[in-house]
Amino acid sequence: MKSILTSTATVALLTAPAMADGVNYNRFSYDATRLQLEEGSDSVDFDSDLLQGSLEYTVGQIVLSGDLARGVVSTDPETIETTTFEYAFGAGFLVTPEILVGVGATGIDIELDDGSTTLDADANGAEFFGQYRTSQFGAGINVSQFDLDEDNVTTAVFGEVSPVPEATLAGFLQDDSEFDGTTYYGTGSFDVAPFQANGFFLGNSDTDVTLFGFGYSYGFTPAFRAQVDYASYAGDDAPDLYSVTIGGAYEFTEGFSADLNVGYVDGSDVEIDEVTVFTFALTYEFGDRQRLDNSIEQRLEDDIATGAASALTLSF
Repeated sequence: MKSILTSTATVALLTAPAMADGVNYNRFSYDATRLQLEEGSDSVDFDSDLLQGSLEYTVGQIVLSGDLARGVVSTDPETIETTTFEYAFGAGFLVTPEILVGVGATGIDIELDDGSTTLDADANGAEFFGQYRTSQFGAGINVSQFDLDEDNVTTAVFGEVSPVPEATLAGFLQDDSEFDGTTYYGTGSFDVAPFQANGFFLGNSDTDVTLFGFGYSYGFTPAFRAQVDYASYAGDDAPDLYSVTIGGAYEFTEGFSADLNVGYVDGSDVEIDEVTVFTFALTYEFGDRQRLDNSIEQRLEDDIATGAASALTLSF
C-alpha cells in the first residue's frame, strides 16, 4: 500500500481451509476524467486516463495476486504530461479459513515531461501482509520497505466491517517514514435495491485538509442506474471548492459496465468563469478478493477515480 492511488470488492466468504482452485477475482478497468477551465475566450484542459488490471488466483492454500496500473495526466495548451506506472504482486498462505499471511513485491515509476525536459523517479520494494477475515469483519496490516532502505518503510493497518448484509464500512491508517503525518481513509456503502448510497473521506494528519464525498444512485431497471455525486474539502486549511456530477451507469452483461457523468466545479476559490467536468469509466469485474488490503485500496480508487471527486484530485 505504498501509494494510496493504486490499487470495490465485496466481503469474501471464507468457509473452507482453502478455496477451490481457480480465479477468485478478476478486474480490468479504464477511467477517464476531462476537466475544462474557461476564462473568457481562453481555456485550459486537464485530462486524466487510468488503466488498471487485477487478478487473484487460489492454488490449494496459496493465494496469488497481481495488480498493474498506468495513469497519464496531461494539460493543454501548455503540454505537461505525467505518467505513472504501479505494480504489486503477492503470494499468501491461508493458515486457517480466516487467517492469511504473505509477502510480495511492489513498486512505482513516475515520469514528468514538459516538452523540453523529462524527469523520472522510481521506487521498488518488498511487502509483508497479514489479515484476519470473516464474512462480517476483517482487519490486518501491511508493511512495505522500499529500495532496501530501512528508513523508507510504509506501514498500514486496515479494517472492514459489515454490520448488516446491505452495509459495509472500511478504511485504513497509513504511516510513511518519508513523509510527515498519517494518511487516513474511510468509506461506507449501503445497498438496498433499487437504492445505493456511498460516502468516503481521505486526508493526512499533518494538514488540516480532508477530501470527502458521497453519492446516491437509483436503479430504474436491472441494467441502468442514474447517479449523482458530490465532493468537497473540509478543514481550516481547506480550499473552498466543491464538485457535483450527475450521470448514469449501464451494465451490458454481468460484471461488465460503463459509467458516464457530467458536472462542474465551483466555490469561492474558483477564480475563473467556468469549470466543466466529464468522467467516463468502463469496468469488467467478477469475483471477490481474499486479500483485504487490496480490496480496500480498490474501494479508494473507485471513490476518487471517477465522479465528482476525480475533478478535485485532478487539478485543485
